[in-house]
Formats: sequence, structure tokens, C-alpha cells
Amino acid sequence: MKTPTSPTMLRNNSFTLIEIIVVLVIILLVTGIAVATYRGESPARKLESTSLEFETFCAGVRYQAMENGEERIVSLDPRNHCLVMLKPEDTKENQEEPPEIRTKMPLPEEVSLDIEEDPDSTSDYIELFRFFPDGGASGKRELFFRYQSLQRKYTVSPLTGKLFGEEVEQ
Repeated sequence: MKTPTSPTMLRNNSFTLIEIIVVLVIILLVTGIAVATYRGESPARKLESTSLEFETFCAGVRYQAMENGEERIVSLDPRNHCLVMLKPEDTKENQEEPPEIRTKMPLPEEVSLDIEEDPDSTSDYIELFRFFPDGGASGKRELFFRYQSLQRKYTVSPLTGKLFGEEVEQ
């Protein structure tokens, strides 16, 4: 049997450097995507995504108030661990039917929302912010989103209705 001695015969039986690099890059990309997927979200990322969702939700409620010319309320539903948009008439105490909830934002199970509750309130919902038709808001509360050791504080500007969030040390 004859051994290959010509350069073209040797090249047909081996990989080029470019082919090896391409295969390594593909393996690294697939590994990176798999690690990111299976590792899950970091606490900072989880709190940030919840915060962005909350800001978007409040902007939508504010827009509804300005669009319809009626007050809208961002309330916490502690039984279902979610935020809801209510009309002022939905919060009356002696209602026979539960209010119609059109817009809600479920909170992730791991994220807690700390607020000071009104001890005299018998309502199923805790009012957080009230947005007015002129774009303003009631800014009477500070909210704290907590996830593990991280915390983010929210307040709302009474004049503009803008929501302000900041990272807070525990």
C-alpha cells in the first residue's frame, strides 16, 4: 500500500485551521446560550425587570386617566399578589359585586412590595397611587420593591405624575 506523499492528498484527509475555528466558535456560542438559559436571572436583573414592568404599568394607568378624563387608581391586590388599575367608584366600601379589572400586573412570587397599610381600611385593595386627568398624581406613598437583598424605592410626583425609582441600601 502506498502512503500519500503529494500535498493535495494530505490536505484532503485533514481539517483546515479556518474549519477548526468555525467549529470552536459555534460550540462556544451554543454553550454561552445554554448557560445563560439554565442559570436563570440574577437578583439584580429580576428586580430591574419587575421595576421596568411596574413603570410601564403606571404609565399606562396615567395615560388611561388622561385619555378618559377620569381618575385612575393603581392598587395592590394582596390576595392575588398583583397590581390592578381601578376607577374611584370601584373602591367604594359597600359594593355588591367585585370591580371589573381590565388592567393588572402580576408580581413575581419572589418579589415583595412593602407599603404602610391603613389600619382603618376594610377594602380588598390597597391604593398606591391615584392619577388625575390633568396628568398629576397623588404622591402620598413610598413603595419598596424587594427581591432577596436588593431594594428599589418608588415615589410619584404630585405635579407631573412621573414615577421616580431609585436603588436603596437595606
